[in-house]
Amino acid sequence: MDKKFIDAEMLIAELEASCMPINEKRISGNLGDNESIADVIRAQPAADVQDVRHGKWIYEEQTINTPLQLNCSICGWWSLDPSIDGTYHYCPHCGAKMDGDEK
Repeated sequence: MDKKFIDAEMLIAELEASCMPINEKRISGNLGDNESIADVIRAQPAADVQDVRHGKWIYEEQTINTPLQLNCSICGWWSLDPSIDGTYHYCPHCGAKMDGDEK
């Protein structure tokens, strides 16, 4: 089963809007008497993730002495192989997703 990373505060807001005031204490059942559902959600460990960076391949002009070169717009990694534009959907150096710069 794949892990799914969520925004805990957004989940709390959605639950409160759709079902009940989950920040209230003294809820019976598995939570006991001293915790709210929001407390349990906030106490979960943070996932080890990072933001997705969006980049694009930048073509450097070909000159007489220099072959065509593609550069990553995020880290500057380069290649002389023009086929990477259609083959590499991520920069092999920094991991940026090559779907165009983030707006």
